[in-house]
Amino acid sequence: MWTIFYTILLIVSITEAKPRTDVTVSGLSSGGAMTAQLHLVYSSTISGSGVLAGPPYYCAQGSSTRVDECFQLQSYVSAGTADPTSNLKNDPVYIFSGRYDPVVFPDIVKLNRKVFSSFGTDIKTNYEMRTTHGYITDNFGGPCEFPDLKYFINNCSFNLAYDVLNHIFGGNLTKPTKSVPLTGQFLTIEQPALMNPESVNITVLKHTNIFSYWANWLKTSTNTYKLPGSIEISSVGSSSFDKEGYVYYPTNCTKGEKCPIHVALHGCEQGKWRIGDVFAKKTGYLEVAELNNIIILFPQIIATHSDPSNKEGCRDWWGYTSSNYANKLGAEMAGVKKMIDSLRAINDALDV
Repeated sequence: MWTIFYTILLIVSITEAKPRTDVTVSGLSSGGAMTAQLHLVYSSTISGSGVLAGPPYYCAQGSSTRVDECFQLQSYVSAGTADPTSNLKNDPVYIFSGRYDPVVFPDIVKLNRKVFSSFGTDIKTNYEMRTTHGYITDNFGGPCEFPDLKYFINNCSFNLAYDVLNHIFGGNLTKPTKSVPLTGQFLTIEQPALMNPESVNITVLKHTNIFSYWANWLKTSTNTYKLPGSIEISSVGSSSFDKEGYVYYPTNCTKGEKCPIHVALHGCEQGKWRIGDVFAKKTGYLEVAELNNIIILFPQIIATHSDPSNKEGCRDWWGYTSSNYANKLGAEMAGVKKMIDSLRAINDALDV
């Protein structure tokens, strides 16, 4: 009898120790709104999210100044432009709002709980911090209670990136307690190449499969490089994507470790066009990623003044790209999904 008992315990422990290889997402402000859109629409791919100081799903309805309680998802599911909502059951969701946020009011952010709880998700909220509108860290940014208009990052002696990812990954992540050597690879990536890998000239790269080529390159290169293989596209349609983005591969993730992917979305005025790699490098994601073997993708949006008009470089949460901005037909939604698909294909090739 005891033999059977210990055998069961061993099986359970092996099952629990199995590495995750899924995809999750988090983001601030307009990145928080895009986080909700991606999770709700691509729920068969995305298994957890962190909505940080962002409005709830489909609440602008064509205007960035209109935010009220609203909903549209089920009609998209019926039309096939969103995944079945049954996928959302038990998914971890983290919702954050600073008590003094003057940009996206706390009562607006809190509506996310009503939306996600209706699908049986596992929700953790953080509403009590005495802070304003910005990404919260424990070592970088402006004073906690005052707006940091340079980076929209506030030092509140709290590691929000860890708290979000720890909830998403079940509460057992290793927490950074001191400086973490980032010995992995922080890469600049051609976003059009990840979104259109079939258009990369693999003949020039002298390889037959772009994902195998990228995987082999990752295995043999060391630290801070630019992922090779670009295509002749100056912009990506009318979606406001910047030409370049970032991705971080922790040390073990190019050496056979099976690693999940987390997509971290900057907010308005936090893109590469304005603050370089500060959002990617100073918000705390990299340290948590390195310690816990999580690949982090940082898609970048650029400010545009016409076609489309997106002067602050925001994510599309109100329809500046098209009326389909909040479903699978949306330009930014589809673009991020394509980048996720490319990273997953690289992961598959790394296992070979």
